[in-house]
Amino acid sequence: MLQADENVSPQPFLPAFSLRWIFVVMILIAVGISVYMQNTIDRTLLIVLALMGVIACIFVLLSAVIFLVCNLFGILGEILDSSKQQPQSPFAGDRLPPQIVPRKE
Repeated sequence: MLQADENVSPQPFLPAFSLRWIFVVMILIAVGISVYMQNTIDRTLLIVLALMGVIACIFVLLSAVIFLVCNLFGILGEILDSSKQQPQSPFAGDRLPPQIVPRKE
């Protein structure tokens, strides 16, 4: 049974954010404000950015689906090949690994 270590501090309720993520959020907010300002002036930029966002979302969705399908094939392959004997570590027991080159005596 595992015991808790007294030296480990408890996890915080909220995750810690790095400055990199804060800058990314700031840039996204600035782009959103600029899109809103351009929306009041010209709708062409809004249409182009919306189309780019939709294409990016479709790309991410298709990538996730392809990854999940490939992962599923890998899992199914492992399940179907489970009948084969898996290689064992020669160091798992109290014996030496087999010698490739015979010892000189």
